[in-house]
Amino acid sequence: MTTPAKTINLLRTMNVVPRWFIFILDLAFCSLAIFLAFLIQNNLKQRIAIIDLDVHQGNGNSSILNQNQQVFIFSIHGEKNYPYIKVSSSLDISLPDQTGDIEYIKALKEGMMAIENFRPDYIFYQMGVDPLKESVYRDWE
Repeated sequence: MTTPAKTINLLRTMNVVPRWFIFILDLAFCSLAIFLAFLIQNNLKQRIAIIDLDVHQGNGNSSILNQNQQVFIFSIHGEKNYPYIKVSSSLDISLPDQTGDIEYIKALKEGMMAIENFRPDYIFYQMGVDPLKESVYRDWE
């Protein structure tokens, strides 16, 4: 399986992009996961939730944190969008192309109830603008 780390390492070895770009990729793929691991390791917080409403599944966070019982990751994403092989999160809801507002809100409510039941100390919201109807990166209504 290709992970964000493997992708970054491949780009490094191919020497096809500038070093500063790789650094930004490193931060984008794992900065939230690193910060949350820091909070937990230093006993600053015990239960943390991530709400990821980007149209792409949050495979970076999931690949780093999905085995940690102190973190609940809720992701709504397009079932046909990258990554094509999904990394399990605590709750993944894959939506088909042409999904409209009613189905999206239903999925969002399901995830919010699951997070409420988890009772996190902190909730982090990771988003993109690609769930918007005008986005070229998705096919939802």
